[in-house]
Amino acid sequence: MAGAVLNDKPATAARAATQARPSRTGKQHRKNTNYGLESQWQCLPDRTLLNFDRKGWVLTTGLLQQQQLQRVQACVEQVVQQRKLDSLRHRVRVLCPGHKSQPGSITSAEQAQELIQQHGSSQLGFLQFFNLHRTQTIIAELVRSQQLAATAAQLLGVKKLRLYQDCVFLKEPGFAETNWHSDLRMAPLDCNAFVTAWVPLRPVSGAQGDSGLLFAEGSHRDFALPFWHDLRDRDLADRQYKLQDTGAMQVGD
Repeated sequence: MAGAVLNDKPATAARAATQARPSRTGKQHRKNTNYGLESQWQCLPDRTLLNFDRKGWVLTTGLLQQQQLQRVQACVEQVVQQRKLDSLRHRVRVLCPGHKSQPGSITSAEQAQELIQQHGSSQLGFLQFFNLHRTQTIIAELVRSQQLAATAAQLLGVKKLRLYQDCVFLKEPGFAETNWHSDLRMAPLDCNAFVTAWVPLRPVSGAQGDSGLLFAEGSHRDFALPFWHDLRDRDLADRQYKLQDTGAMQVGD
């Protein structure tokens, strides 16, 4: 699934990626979408499942509790303060692979940003903080919650899931647009049953400069495209995808 993020305001999003091995055919999937889920978790309507299959993404509103996400946000803000320099060093490794400076020698955020500006293969678009669920209980409760698991299981048409990773994305004012990309292409998995939950930790207006994700609908069915073409600086218009963003999102969507 190709997606881009555009944002000129401080934004934080937590992402949980899950993968599963399908245990039934598409025809069998349409016969039963409940999978024994407890009654308190709402089953997704057939229209949502069909849209996910055709477009590669869906917006589920009010899925998570705002109080839980407020606690998650407080936890994330603390982690960001503690690990921001490490995250910048990671971006230097990714964006400046041929530079002689060792990331461990970077001692300030200003130094890291200057290296990326001068030697980076692209501009700094975001910071990442991986797998906080391993050390932060409140994050673990979110990414392993029944709400997310039940939704992912229905979308993938499976009974069992595995958590691949969680990742907090931070976009600060002045950060560049996120390049077009496919999450699954960057995961070391021999499996197409993969879904990412993108969870905003503050309201997103959907206006220019404060958008969520932008999707190239149907691009999940064109998975081999990045192996044959360089997608950098390409808007995918020649593939005739319909570009659609999530619009406004509230905490809990």
